[in-house]
This record gives sequence, structure tokens and C-alpha cells, in this order.
Amino acid sequence: MILFLCFIFFSLIWFFSNKEESYGKNSSFESGFDSKNLSISFSNQYYLVAVLFLIFDLEIVLTFPIPLSMSKSGFLGSLFFLFFSVVLLFEWKFGLLDWIK
Repeated sequence: MILFLCFIFFSLIWFFSNKEESYGKNSSFESGFDSKNLSISFSNQYYLVAVLFLIFDLEIVLTFPIPLSMSKSGFLGSLFFLFFSVVLLFEWKFGLLDWIK
């Protein structure tokens, strides 16, 4: 019965769908902007900043409970925070966070 209903629904969709080809159906759509020049690609710096954002966003989420449980986390909590602080300083020193070099 379910297969029969699926067949009926797909048949109705196919029957009532618009089969004309148009510019809007065949063109790419990128965040509301028409793609004018497809040969221009994103820079690698964009991807690096996005990955760094995800890493440090995760770090911020993980460090929220540390002040509440500092007596329980103790040395390991401080080591976790120190590690990510050193990594952030390393990235800043070598210019990995600069958008334009």
C-alpha cells in the first residue's frame, strides 16, 4: 500500500511539474547573489580563519563551566586554558589571523 501511494504521489508531482527550462533553473544561486565571474575563487585565508573560528568557538564553549568547577578541574582546567591561550598567541604572532597579508 505504501509503495502504491509513493508511486501515485511521484506520478502526480511529475505530471503537474513545470517542464520548461528557464534561465533561473539553469543558473547557479549563491547566497542571493548572481555569480558573475566563476573563475574567482575564495582565498585560503578565508578557510583558515573559518577553521580557527570553529576551534576557538569550541574552546569558549568548553571554558564556560571551568569557573564554576575550578576546585574540581584544578590543574587540568588551567592547563586546558593555558594550551589554547598559547596557541592563540602563536597564531597571532605568525600572522595567521590577519585577513590581508
